[in-house]
Amino acid sequence: MNFVRRFAVRGEGRPLDREAGPVMPAVVRALEAVRPGNWWFSKIPPLLAVVSLDILRERADPAHAQLLLGCFLWSIIAIAAYGHVINDAFDVESDASAGKPNQMAGVSRLRRTALCAALLFAGFAPALIVDLSYLTLLLLGLNCLWPTIYSVPPLRLKERGLAGLACDMLGSHVTPTLVALSMFGIISQRGSDWFVPILVLWSAVLGVKGILHHQVQDRSNDIRSGTVTYATRASGEALSRFLTIFNLGVELPVSAALAYITCDWAPCVAVALLAYCALETAKYRLGFQFALTSEAWTIRPSVPFINETFYVFWVPLAAALQLAASGLRWIWLPVLLVLGFYPNVSAQWTEIRSVLRVARLKMGGAS
Repeated sequence: MNFVRRFAVRGEGRPLDREAGPVMPAVVRALEAVRPGNWWFSKIPPLLAVVSLDILRERADPAHAQLLLGCFLWSIIAIAAYGHVINDAFDVESDASAGKPNQMAGVSRLRRTALCAALLFAGFAPALIVDLSYLTLLLLGLNCLWPTIYSVPPLRLKERGLAGLACDMLGSHVTPTLVALSMFGIISQRGSDWFVPILVLWSAVLGVKGILHHQVQDRSNDIRSGTVTYATRASGEALSRFLTIFNLGVELPVSAALAYITCDWAPCVAVALLAYCALETAKYRLGFQFALTSEAWTIRPSVPFINETFYVFWVPLAAALQLAASGLRWIWLPVLLVLGFYPNVSAQWTEIRSVLRVARLKMGGAS
């Protein structure tokens, strides 16, 4: 039983059966269509970090901030689901030619359209609960536009090289970050502050990294189906070199800048950066390697920021702990991060244990 199916029936503690009626199978199909495993663990934690830093910076009222946080997550989750549904809807033929599964295959156009429309409505539904500014509504509209022009002909930017990278970056990370900043009023109130541009730049480099990793992982399928992307146009060796340069020459300095500008009121971010870099440096010295796929050219020595762990574990948890330390009404947030994103926590803990085990073995061998 796959992850989505387990998630859908977790409350029952058993597989779907006839006694569950028609409702649960429909829920499972809907969850499989929006593919939560593709975005929940990778895109939501960095946005929770952004919101936590927003709240710490503004010293926002906890009750109002928690209402805004709930509305923000509702909108972003709905739009993230919409992005995956519409992408699958227009990838049915190319995925079939590549032998790749597609959740929209066999779904009628009417049902695809209805699902997209429902998710779009859900994305704007928080406007019925809280008073969203025109800027926030505009940004939500843009966040729906990016996955549309990324997937839908005739634009279909996913097949237009750098334009596709830029579009996915804007839709996956930059615009949601701007939505968070606008919902909490930081864009207008802190226009001359370095916090906003650094945070947006931080989300942009994460967006570039995310879409490059995705295209590298899909490169062989895209080549078989004739789908032209940035990754299919470049050679594997060139991509490997570029990714390492990007990790150390762009991501590391930008994350260091974020830690520096938040050190006065969120020092946990700087502590998290130091801990993460120390761990990744130790992995490099111990000979650890990282691979996006089974292809040999994707295997690289483990260096800081070669993976997404800083974005999906270290910073979100650090910001949440800092927020919890500022007031007990936020104590639930780090608990949510540990429980709701347990695979991220488990993977990082497994890595730490592996590093310690290899280090002990090498020290024992040296002695």
